[in-house]
Amino acid sequence: MKPKNKCLLFLILDGKQYIFNYLNSDPVRKNDEKSSKSHFGENTVQFVLYIDGILDENCFINEKGVIEYHDPHCKNCFSNDLIKKSFNKRKIFLENVISVIIKVKRYLCKKCRKYSQVRLNGIYEDYCNFSVKMKNKAVKLRTRGWDSLRNITWAYSVFNDVKMSYETIRKSLLIHEGLYYLNEELKISGYVAYDVQWIRINRKWHYRHVLFDIVHRMPIAELLAKKEDSKTTKNFLKNSIQPKDCIAIVTDLKPSYDKIMRELGFAHQHCTFHLLLNIYDSISPELTKMRKKFERNLKNKELNLSDNQIKEKSKQFIEDYKSEINEYLSLIYQLFKQQTYNKAIQYINLLKRESVNFPKLLKEYMNEKFFPEYKKFIHFLEKRHKGKLDNTNNQIENYIGNTMPRAHKKKFRTMEGVFNQIMLQKNGWVEKRKQELTF
Repeated sequence: MKPKNKCLLFLILDGKQYIFNYLNSDPVRKNDEKSSKSHFGENTVQFVLYIDGILDENCFINEKGVIEYHDPHCKNCFSNDLIKKSFNKRKIFLENVISVIIKVKRYLCKKCRKYSQVRLNGIYEDYCNFSVKMKNKAVKLRTRGWDSLRNITWAYSVFNDVKMSYETIRKSLLIHEGLYYLNEELKISGYVAYDVQWIRINRKWHYRHVLFDIVHRMPIAELLAKKEDSKTTKNFLKNSIQPKDCIAIVTDLKPSYDKIMRELGFAHQHCTFHLLLNIYDSISPELTKMRKKFERNLKNKELNLSDNQIKEKSKQFIEDYKSEINEYLSLIYQLFKQQTYNKAIQYINLLKRESVNFPKLLKEYMNEKFFPEYKKFIHFLEKRHKGKLDNTNNQIENYIGNTMPRAHKKKFRTMEGVFNQIMLQKNGWVEKRKQELTF
């Protein structure tokens, strides 16, 4: 194998012409005797430029300053039977943002009769003047949060004094193909959370399915789909987690999840925070009916009251009723603060006895919807799950909210654009999480 030279012999800087010496010697002026054979003109200067940052391990510099392959091959048919031709000049930007023109060798393939030239794909991609390292700065910016292509271009112009096109930046941000991600490096604990985020793209709803490891606090898998039905949920979970890892899962209170999780073998923990939200959502329409009925009765009995006075009294009536409900809800929520599963069962029996004193709307909800299935809310207190299973899905909601905030959901026009941004911010979130664990 030919030795790899680490300096560029002949190279033209954009706007000025320079020649580079192979020997690591002091710079010599053009009019000096040693450089009298320069072919670049009167203003040429000789010096050595080390290019470990330009070449990959497959390339070297020949004695004429042209970049060649150690083992030439055709990029079209991968044949090694090539004819060496002249060279092409290619403009690139170095890491210090100096614009230079390098020479890359051309080849003719004897097999497919097509031309090709040396590719620097390890450092510079085809048809791009900027290195992968320089373009990855845009990726770093997006991992910290969403920013427009205009603002990223502005950042390059300010900090690197270079004009990078929107298209170059856009392509550099495409780090993930497809709409599905699986964290193959993570060893799943078996205690997971599942949730769905709604994202509106071009006036149509799309659904981000997320599976999250509670113990390791890391995402397991993600899917951006056009549906949120049971079939999509079940297929997503089956493809993302092995049966041996299906120990326990936390979800919201969607009724269709019960059957799916039972079939997959999970102990299905319902989110206790969503229980409170569901209680409020269920009794809110009834409170509205109570308020209207109270206003009608008051209007018929107190003829001298104005409409504003009636509204103020009805508002106070509802506020008092809500306060009473909240007092009893605080007692109900004590259930999830019990130390053991057996104590939670005893507390449930106490709540059942005391439910006769609950406000009517709350009593109806507890008897119809909570007491028949209360065990789904206390799996986290069972001895085998305690300390591993959460009683809420706050972890996954925190992850979802940080990797695709509500304010950013309307900024995208394609599913691929949304998912790539999610992957970018997911990488930033995971990196930050790993840094926290090291301290």
